[in-house]
Amino acid sequence: MAAIPVSAFYPDGRYRYVNQAFATGVRVPRDEIVGRRIWDVFSQEEADKRFAVVQWVFEHGENRVLEVRV
Repeated sequence: MAAIPVSAFYPDGRYRYVNQAFATGVRVPRDEIVGRRIWDVFSQEEADKRFAVVQWVFEHGENRVLEVRV
């Protein structure tokens, strides 16, 4: 079974947590992702899509699963 990438955010789009599967998927060490913003890791277009989900979660107080093709 493949590991599932997991990330958690602060409201401004900074990474609060990422697991090793996420770091491996984006080819950046975990300690270089946590504390950085989505736009530091992904292209503007991809980061904007992901941030829209982050905003929705903080506005509605519900979990969301974002499936992306890698």
